[in-house]
Formats: sequence, structure tokens, C-alpha cells
Amino acid sequence: MIAILKKYKATDFKWIFASNILESTGMSVFNLVFIIYVTNEAPADFKSWAITIVSVFNSIPALANILTGYFADRSKNKIRIAKTIKLVQGLLYLIAAVAIHSSFSIVLFGLLIIINLTSDLVGQYSVGLLYPMSLKIIESNDRERLNGLQSGIIQTVIVSGQFIGTLFLSLMNSNYAVFSILNGALFFSSFMMIRHLKEIKIQDEIKETVEDKKNDMTFGNAIKNLFAVPLLGFYVSIYSVGGLIGVAIEQVFILYFANNKDMQIGNMALTITLMSVTFICGEIIGNILTLRWFEKQTFTNLIFIQMLLILLLIIFGLLKINSILILVLLMMIAFIQGNTVPKLNAWLMNNTLPDNIALSLGVLNTTMSFMLPIGTLIFMSIASMFGVAISFICMAVYSVILLAYIQFVRIKERKLA
Repeated sequence: MIAILKKYKATDFKWIFASNILESTGMSVFNLVFIIYVTNEAPADFKSWAITIVSVFNSIPALANILTGYFADRSKNKIRIAKTIKLVQGLLYLIAAVAIHSSFSIVLFGLLIIINLTSDLVGQYSVGLLYPMSLKIIESNDRERLNGLQSGIIQTVIVSGQFIGTLFLSLMNSNYAVFSILNGALFFSSFMMIRHLKEIKIQDEIKETVEDKKNDMTFGNAIKNLFAVPLLGFYVSIYSVGGLIGVAIEQVFILYFANNKDMQIGNMALTITLMSVTFICGEIIGNILTLRWFEKQTFTNLIFIQMLLILLLIIFGLLKINSILILVLLMMIAFIQGNTVPKLNAWLMNNTLPDNIALSLGVLNTTMSFMLPIGTLIFMSIASMFGVAISFICMAVYSVILLAYIQFVRIKERKLA
């Protein structure tokens, strides 16, 4: 990993990388602080609605990733637009800092919603604008490792940033105006990281699998041509339908531990914390520490192994196996997740045209963001109405069906190889 970092030390990738870290930190930290703001400042009769509204609006950018990706791919003068967006984001939070001095009101609440949503959407768009330059700089064989490293570092910075941000907010006696100024500074710093970048002509160095398109391609045609890439539709569907069970299983296990105090580790709060920390750490380690054996595996091989471990985790829950072993399995699942996502992202970068790179990654993120709450709703509803054991059984059946589908795709994969 050190060798690959040295390899790209002298390139502009490090500036794009640093800019993305600052961008992600600014977006995630303020989303959390916004929840804290409405929790503390909204009137009691409006508080629950305010928290719900903020949560819904915070989820919109992930669902809109497919659209921001499409427009990023179609945009000209990508670097200039990306620089402008960073400055606009910084200015938006300076406006928020001035406005937030006022007492809480519906008008102020609406203004902050608009500022935060606008910043998140254009920020996501700006990240897509920089994909072609990264694609130009990074060799195809290095994309998986660098994607994993970038994801791991960004996740670590986000988690640390949210903790430090909320701690700093407490030390400042909930001075949201100062915090908004500091958040704006993150976006100005993001601009400084890429201020020297120049527009480059992205030549198609990837074997074309679809007809090259012009900038005025409609959204529908862009999606159609994207899914003309062999196996892409299968990979996206596997990743998406797997997401139905991915987050749901953690929520069902929380209910499982709540109903079985003898299975808790210490107490309920400690158990939930250990589950969350275990998964986050496992995924970050998987992102950063890519073992050679994992590098040699295909996306479908890794997702197949991950689903087998999820099935085993469900069986452990049904049989009430030792909770420490459940955490170990959860860590293994998260570790494979940390290897799987960069591998799929690298495959998309290597097999889609530069004209469609932001759209392809946007399709993946949007479908996953859409499926996660659906899976949680389905399996948590079953657990609430019929019991955790029935929910586990349903998840086990679903996992077996998904394993069969993944095996079907693996067979197709071998035929196309």
C-alpha cells in the first residue's frame, strides 16, 4: 500500500483525494450537527417533525446520485465548475452562520434545509466532475487498491470528524454560527486543494463496449447504453438486492439482543455500540488492508462468500450462539464488504466509457440507498409482528435464493471470460 501511494505522490491524484476528504467531512459533519440543532432548538410540538424532515432531506443526495452523476458526465469545463462549486459551498455556510444567529423559526428552518441540501447535491455533483481526471491518472490495475484506501480514509475521517465536531460544538456551548463558519472553511480548503488543476482532454483508453455518445445524450439513452456493458446489470442487481438484507440484519439483531438480555455483552447500550464499532472498523480495515487473495477474487466470488457468512450469522442468531462469535462474524462480513465495494467500483471504472463513469457509480449508490430502508422496513416489520425468529428464517430463505442467483451470475461470468 505504501508503494502505491509513493507511485502517485507526484501526481494530481493527491489533491483530488484531499479535496474529496474535506468535501465528505463537511457534508457528513454538518448533517449530524443539523440534527443536533433541531433537537435542541425546535419547539417541543414541532421537534419530532423537524428531526424527521431533516433526516429525509439528508437522504435525498444519495438517492439523487444517479442524476448528479449523469449531469457530471455531460458537463464541459469540469474542473472549472468543480472549483466554483467548492467556493459556493463555503459561501452557503457563511450565509448559514449569519442566519442561524436568529431564533428558531419555520423560515429559518426552511432556509437551513435549502442551504444544506443545495450544498450536498452540488458537492456530490462536483465529486463526479473530478472522476475523469482520477481515471486519467490512475492505472487500471491500481484502481481497486486506491479506491479501497480512499474509502477507508474517508470513512475514518468522517467518523472522527463527527465525534470531534459534536465534542467541539459542546465545548463552544452549542455556538452553531461558529460551527457553520468552520464548516464553510472545510469547503474553502477543498477548493484550495484543486485550485491549480487544469482542464484535460479525456481520451477513451478503455475498450468500447457501447457506442460513443455526445454530451447532449438524454438521461434515458445514457442509462440504456450504460447497461449495455456486459454483466453490469447483473452486478448492480446483486449489490442492490444484497443491500435489502445488509442493514436489516443489524437492526434485527438489535431487537434480538433487546429481547434476550442473557445474550447481551454487559448491557444493551454496550452491545449496540460494540456492534456498530465492529462493523465500521471491519469495513475500514477491509478498505485499507487488501490481502493478495482478495485482490485475485472476482466481485461475485467475494459477494458469494459474504452472503454465506451472513447466512451463518443468521443461523447463529437462531441457535443463540455465543455473542462474541456473532461479533467476530460481523467483523468478517464487514471486512469483505470493505474489499467488495472498491472492487466493484474499480470494475465499473475499467469497463465503462469515461463519458459514463459518474453515472455508473451514481446508479450503484442510488440503487443501494433506495434498497437499504426497504430491507429494514420489511424484515423489521416481520420481526415486530411475528417475532425475531421468524424474521431470521425469512432472511435465511432470502439469503439462499440470493446465493443461487449469485451462482447463476458466476456461471455467466465464466462463459464471458
